[in-house]
Amino acid sequence: MVSPLATLGRGYSILLDERGRAIRDAGQTQPGQRLKARLAEGELEVRVEDNHRTPVTLSLLD
Repeated sequence: MVSPLATLGRGYSILLDERGRAIRDAGQTQPGQRLKARLAEGELEVRVEDNHRTPVTLSLLD
């Protein structure tokens, strides 16, 4: 099993909604919604300004 802490340590974050559920798709959010960003060191309280669904291609993952 891969530890999410190792992933966070590489500069990634995990976005959580008000109920603590992971956000995986921009369509899960609404403008004005408050989210929590979990980082390797600490957390941020963030607010959605706008959301845009963009298809992910392999080139975006490089």
